[in-house]
Amino acid sequence: MKQFKLADADSLEESDVVILGVPTDLGAMSERKGRFKAPDKIREISKFLYDPERGKIDEKIFDAGNLNQSSEDIRENLKEIEEKITELAKKNKKMIVLGGDCSIKYGICRGLNNLNKKIGIIYFDSHPDFVESDIPNYGSVMADSIKLGNVDPKGCIILGIRNIEDREIKAMNANKVAFLTALDIKEIGLDETIKKINDIISKADIVQLSIDLDSIDPAFAPGVGLPCPGGLTSIEILYLLKGITKSKIYTLDLTEYIPDFDFNDTTAQLACRIVQEFLSK
Repeated sequence: MKQFKLADADSLEESDVVILGVPTDLGAMSERKGRFKAPDKIREISKFLYDPERGKIDEKIFDAGNLNQSSEDIRENLKEIEEKITELAKKNKKMIVLGGDCSIKYGICRGLNNLNKKIGIIYFDSHPDFVESDIPNYGSVMADSIKLGNVDPKGCIILGIRNIEDREIKAMNANKVAFLTALDIKEIGLDETIKKINDIISKADIVQLSIDLDSIDPAFAPGVGLPCPGGLTSIEILYLLKGITKSKIYTLDLTEYIPDFDFNDTTAQLACRIVQEFLSK
């Protein structure tokens, strides 16, 4: 099995951070398929990583491989994710989860919900994912997550959105979930955005940091399920990650990468950099 380059721990027990792949397309409804290939492709490209641009990584990292997502029932797959996240969280492990489609974020949130702590969510995406649905999918993640008993709407913020339906704006406002479009971030600036993020997550006990790679402009991340112009640049996402208070973050997930639609592995390289810069201090 391919290992993420930064993985230096020989066992789960001796690690501080666990990398987990969740290879699935089951929650996606776009014409582009192939998200299940993403975790191993990101691992493969990680061999080209140099040292972090700022800081150093002083935590032990274990690559736990991929979670088997064999069922054709998305509810069963989400339950498997939930159970694994709860198991690792109860062992005090920070987690890097490599998707897979965006629906896995709901499984991660359910896993954190079992800790019975107030949850905040930092959600980077070109879509708010606030569409109500009878069956969980990649467009209902935040609508589903906000209903979990321990998720605090006032501790959540959605960033980089630009494909937005009116019903989603109404739902975000009704639930008092903060959001900034990509244009909003450009207007107020990165430092003010960081200040707003940190103020919002200060209300939570633990934080889920979710990055849908289509939050980044397709000029910098072309290999995604639903590319949408007008997004964040690669340096903007890295700068924001450097400024976010990380002490409460239990999970970082990266989703919606499709290797077959990438160009010169650009998106995979950025995904690796995001993991690296997030971990470096």
